[in-house]
Amino acid sequence: MQSHVEDLYSEIISFFDRASKWYKDGKFMHMLKSFTNPYSLRFKDLVDRIDEKTRRIDNLAATLAQAELRRMHILLESSKKGQEETHKLLVEVKQIMITNHSVTSSRLIDTYESTRQIQFAQIDVTSRTALPEPLQSLRYHQAMRKRRQGRSGIDFKYVTPLLQEWAMSKESSILLTQGSLPTRLMVQDLVADIIEVMPMGSQTLLKIRRSSTTGNVGFIHSISDLYGAEGACGR
Repeated sequence: MQSHVEDLYSEIISFFDRASKWYKDGKFMHMLKSFTNPYSLRFKDLVDRIDEKTRRIDNLAATLAQAELRRMHILLESSKKGQEETHKLLVEVKQIMITNHSVTSSRLIDTYESTRQIQFAQIDVTSRTALPEPLQSLRYHQAMRKRRQGRSGIDFKYVTPLLQEWAMSKESSILLTQGSLPTRLMVQDLVADIIEVMPMGSQTLLKIRRSSTTGNVGFIHSISDLYGAEGACGR
C-alpha cells in the first residue's frame, strides 16, 4: 500500500512540474503549442497513469478493508464462543451450588433429627432414672465435704446475721445459691453447710437457678455475703 501511494505522489509531482513549465511559456507559446503539442500529447500520459494508480489504491484499500472486517468478524465469533463457554461454565457452577445446597440441607435435617432423637433418648433415660433419697444425698455431700475440707461442719458463730435470720425464720422463704463450673464443689459444700445450720424439723426448699433481684425479696449473691471473714477463709 505504501509503495502504491509513493508512486501516485511521484506521478502527481511530475504532472505539476510539467504544468508549471507550460504556465511559464506565456500566451503566445500557449497558442502555438496548442497546435504543435496539444493536451492529448502533453498531459494525457500523466493523467492516465495517475488515474490507474488511483484505481489501484482504491481496490487495494477495499481489499484491506474487507480483510479487516473479516478479521473483526473472526474476533467477534471467537468472543461470542468464549462468552457461550463462560455461560455454560456458570450454569454448571450454579447447578453444583444447588446440588451442594440440597446435600447440605439434607445433612442438616438428618443431623437435626438425629440430635432430637438423642435428646429424647437422654430425656427418657433421665426420667426413668430414680433420684437418690434427700437424706442419703445430704449424707453423701456431707461426707465429700469432710473429705475435701477436713472438718466436720460449720461453726454457727461465723454465720452472718442475714443467714442467721433466714435460718431461724418461721416464714416461708427461698435461698438461691449460684456458682460456676470451677466453683461447683464449693457450692455443694455451701449447700450442705446451710442445711446443717437449719433448725431440726424445719422444711426447706433449695433451688438453684439464675439470680434475680426483683421486688422486695432480699437475695444473697456470693459466699462473702453468707460467711464472716474467718468463715470464708476456713478450709
